[in-house]
Amino acid sequence: MKWRFCRLSPLVLAALMLAVSIPAVCGAESKIPKELLEDVRSIGLQRGAYTLGVPLSDRQAGLAAKSPLPSTAPGTFRFKDGELQVVAEEGSNIVLAISEYHPDWTRKKVKDLIGSFTLGFGFPTTSAHGKTLYWFYSADGKLLEEDSYKDYVVQHGRESIIATIKVQTGEYLFGDKKGQEKDDQSPDTVYYIIYSNPMLEFFLNN
Repeated sequence: MKWRFCRLSPLVLAALMLAVSIPAVCGAESKIPKELLEDVRSIGLQRGAYTLGVPLSDRQAGLAAKSPLPSTAPGTFRFKDGELQVVAEEGSNIVLAISEYHPDWTRKKVKDLIGSFTLGFGFPTTSAHGKTLYWFYSADGKLLEEDSYKDYVVQHGRESIIATIKVQTGEYLFGDKKGQEKDDQSPDTVYYIIYSNPMLEFFLNN
């Protein structure tokens, strides 16, 4: 099934994660279309104890009430659990995005993080600008490979990508511009976000 959306820009994603509300009582019906929610949930994109499209547990909802962060888009709330930042829907407490930012990691820690994503989710679909990796998932829940991603988008359009993982580093992923590999203890930064474009845009457009 296709879900219509416009690809979110880095500035919009930043606004969603940085833009204080307290979560409403869990159990309310989600405003997200049921079929879209089921498609996203079936992929099982998880980080820590949080899964994209799955409601917060009672413990997590309690933590969200105690540790709120500045609010995001209307109809959502945001909180922190350790290093994780989570955006969820008000009322249903359904997880809309999971992110993490480390401004002062070493190169080794960044490489280990990327390794854990590869082991957990498979090889990334594509890379961009030497510092960014993407995992793209089709509406049938499949992780797309680079060649199949291009064909899939040509055939179905970008709106058919219903879930994305983005990892962005401060240094080049494969050495510097001259191809020289950085020392494992050299400083680096890393940011990642696990999200669904059509779910997030539902709140931006409504």
